[in-house]
Parts: sequence; C-alpha cells; structure tokens
Amino acid sequence: MLIIKHTTKAYFYQPLLTKKLKYTTIYTKQKNNPSKNKKEGQRRKDMTRRITTLFAVMLVALVLTGFECPPDLPSECSTNSDCYDGFHCTVDVCQNGFCENWEEDARCAENEFCSRYFGCLAENDQPTTDTDGDGWDDTVDNCPYNYNPYQENLDGDGWGDACDCDADGDIYFSYACGGFDCNDFNYLVHPYATEWCANGIDDDCDGLYDTYDICWW
Repeated sequence: MLIIKHTTKAYFYQPLLTKKLKYTTIYTKQKNNPSKNKKEGQRRKDMTRRITTLFAVMLVALVLTGFECPPDLPSECSTNSDCYDGFHCTVDVCQNGFCENWEEDARCAENEFCSRYFGCLAENDQPTTDTDGDGWDDTVDNCPYNYNPYQENLDGDGWGDACDCDADGDIYFSYACGGFDCNDFNYLVHPYATEWCANGIDDDCDGLYDTYDICWW
C-alpha cells in the first residue's frame, strides 16, 4: 500500500512539477538573451539620439533667426470671405487654411495699379517709402519689411520668400515661423515626407537622413 500511495502522489504532482520547470527554463532564456537585450538598448539609444538631434536643429534655427517670425504671417481661414482685406483689387483666397491676397491690376482703373497694402493707386501717386531699404517701394515690394532686393518668390503666391512662412507651398511652416519644415525651399521636404535612402537629404526633418533613419529605396 505504501508503494501505491507513493506512486500515485508522484504521478499526481508530476505535471505541475514539469510545468514549473518549463516556465523557469523559458524565463531564464529570455532573461539571459544578450542579442535581444542589445537590440532593445540600441533602439532606445537611436530614439534618444533622434529626439536630441531634432531639438538641436530647432534651437539653432531659432538662434539664427533671432527668435523672431517674419511680420507678414498669413491669417488663418476657413472660407474665402475670411480673407477679405478691404481692397477690391486683390484676389482674396483661402488655401489650406491660410489666406492668400494676390494683387490684380486689371481690377483698377486705367493708369492705376493694385497695391496689397494700399489698394488701387495712380502711377504718379505712388508713395516713395522703402521701409526695408532694399530698393523696392513698399507699394510693390513683396516683403516691404524684410530686405530682399531680388524679390524671390518660390511658390508664386505674392509673398516674397524672405517673409513667407511657407515659401515652397507645401503647407508646412518653416522653423522661423514656429513650424517644423527644415527646408522651406523644397516642397518634397517636410515633417510628414517619406525618408528616401541614398539621396543625402533629411526628407522628414527628424535630424537623420538616408540609412541613418528608417528609409525607403
């Protein structure tokens, strides 16, 4: 009888014992898996490096721009009527949530021209004010408060690149205006762009480029 009881007891507890040993073995393997631990550590280091680089780039951009935004910040809007500027000679359009006011000389009388800041003006009545000293009168200067003698206007929206928060027209603001577009002169580069491999460009503005980032071939 003693032998039978001993055998039954051993048989009854054997599955529990085996199960416990199995879990202990799995836990030990996971805990002592140097390859997995190394990958996890590297992933955390990469994430920290990306965040640090992004903040560093933003800080440098703010320092270079003097922590100031251009004065001609576009107004937010939902319809074209929100963009009316009081002048009948300008074309007031709401694009991507921001106002665009284009000058249309044809809406003025003969021998007059349209000024975004003054409306229709006679050619001989032009003010002679050049606030930024770039050689262009304020009435025709596409950035009257920002020095830009060549009047560059990449996206052709009437606002010069020197005072346009979105010079490339990709709807993402530049660092100078508080946005996150790291290259406002390339509409293919912005925070939500696809990172392409081997082009030498930080396409998605996260501080990393090509194979140093998650990229596509």
